[in-house]
Amino acid sequence: MPTHSLSTSHLVVSPSDHALSALLAAYYDAGQPARAIQAFRDLSAELSIEPGVVSHNVLLKCMVATGDVAGARQVFDGMIDKAGLQLDIVSCNEMLKGYLKTGDYAAFDLLLKEVTGGKRRLKPNVTTYKLRMSGLCAKGRSFEAEELLEAMAANGVPPNWECFNTVIGGLCNEGEVGAAVAMFKRMPEVPRPNGKGVSPNFETYIILIEALVKNNAFVTALQQVGAAVPGCQGSDLRAGQEQEGEACQGARHGNEEFCQG
Repeated sequence: MPTHSLSTSHLVVSPSDHALSALLAAYYDAGQPARAIQAFRDLSAELSIEPGVVSHNVLLKCMVATGDVAGARQVFDGMIDKAGLQLDIVSCNEMLKGYLKTGDYAAFDLLLKEVTGGKRRLKPNVTTYKLRMSGLCAKGRSFEAEELLEAMAANGVPPNWECFNTVIGGLCNEGEVGAAVAMFKRMPEVPRPNGKGVSPNFETYIILIEALVKNNAFVTALQQVGAAVPGCQGSDLRAGQEQEGEACQGARHGNEEFCQG
C-alpha cells in the first residue's frame, strides 16, 4: 500500500507519465481512489509531468469509483480536446462503467455509438462487449446479450468466462434457467485462439446452482455441485429438498467435507 508523501515521490522514481500512472494505479489498488485523484492533480503541476492517456484512464477509473461520473465525463471530453492525447478503448470502457454504475443507459448507448462509429471508430475489446452485455441484462434483455456473444466472436473478439457469467446470470435473473444451462454447456465449444474453449469458474457454478435450487431443480443442482467441487458425487448428496439451501451454501464456500458427507 502506498504511504509515501506526494511531495517526495519524485525521490523514488524519475518524474514521468509512466511513473505517475503506476502511482495512481497503486493508490486505486490500495482502495484509495480519492488519493489517486489528488495525486494526479498535484504531481502533474509539482513535477511538471504531462499526463498521458494511461494516467488519464486511471484517473477516470478512480473518479468513477468515487461516484463522480459527471466529473469523469469532463475529463474524458477534455482528453478529446488535448493535442497529442488520443482516446483509446480503455478510456471509453471506464466511462461506460460509470454509466452502468449510475444506471444511465441512454448516456451509455450514446457514448458507445460516438466512439465506435463516426470519425473515431475505436474497436471494442472484450471488456466493451462485457459491459454491453451487463447493460442489456440489467434492462431484462438477456437474450440480446446472448446474441452479442455470437457477434463478438464473429468480429474476432473471443468471449471469456466473464462474458458468459454475465449472460448466464442475466438469463437466470429473468427465470430463463433452461437457456442459462444450455449456454453453460456451450462454453467448452466456443472457439478460442488456444482451441480450448471457455472454462467455467466457481462463480459460474454458483449462479447456476442458486437458480436451479430456486426453481426446485434439486437433482440438477447437485450434479452441478459435483462438477464444481473435486471429489464431490451428486448421488451422495441426495438427502431431500430440505437440504437445498445447505447444498447451495456448501457449493459457495467450496465445502468439500459437506459434499463428501
